Amino acid sequence: MNRLPSVIVGLLLIGLGLLALTGNIVFSLVGLSAAGWPLIVIVAGLAFVLPPILFSKRRGLSGLFIPGLPILTTGVLLFFANTFNQWDLWAKFWPLEVISLAVGLLLLGLWLGVVWMAIPGFIVGFVGLALQLSALTGHWDWWAVLWTVIPLGLGLAFLLIGLRRRSLVLSILGFSFCGFAVLMAGFMGLVAFSGWHLLGLAAPVLIVLAGVGLVVVSLLRRPAAPVPTA
Repeated sequence: MNRLPSVIVGLLLIGLGLLALTGNIVFSLVGLSAAGWPLIVIVAGLAFVLPPILFSKRRGLSGLFIPGLPILTTGVLLFFANTFNQWDLWAKFWPLEVISLAVGLLLLGLWLGVVWMAIPGFIVGFVGLALQLSALTGHWDWWAVLWTVIPLGLGLAFLLIGLRRRSLVLSILGFSFCGFAVLMAGFMGLVAFSGWHLLGLAAPVLIVLAGVGLVVVSLLRRPAAPVPTA
């Protein structure tokens, strides 16, 4: 039974190799050469992603999510680009590769039960989302403000870890990073774009963060021990 995961992965790799070896011939014979070859990349991604899902009890396989999800994302993008002859979609959706890597990091932490994986997962994920926003809008100059997603992701990760471990120190650290990110976003927006409205948004966000911080601190604070009476 312990050999079954290795056998499944081996069979998937054999199938991938055979598909790659015969793909050009078969696709050309059936007329799928124009759209079918990205299926090889999709199968390669599935060869990495499926084993940790099918054998969830073997937590060591969860490391396959990290290369598997970006490969699978690449295959899907290639398939749509090649099928509809829309290769310009790479200019708008290439940040999905970064986002898929972040999802792989988070799944690795979830499978292994390592909550600290939220730190790289959140940072990479928020950077990927910011890149996706810039790629879709074409406003790469927004990175004068968008770089603040890095301390924001770090702060949210520390906040999550603090709540999970009921750590007041980590929760305060998380709120500190989030507050810094909001303040810097407002300040950089003011400097770079004369964005006074960003400061108007930053102040309410800071108030909300302060309120949430008080609630979290109250929940994490241990009740005082009763004083024994004589």
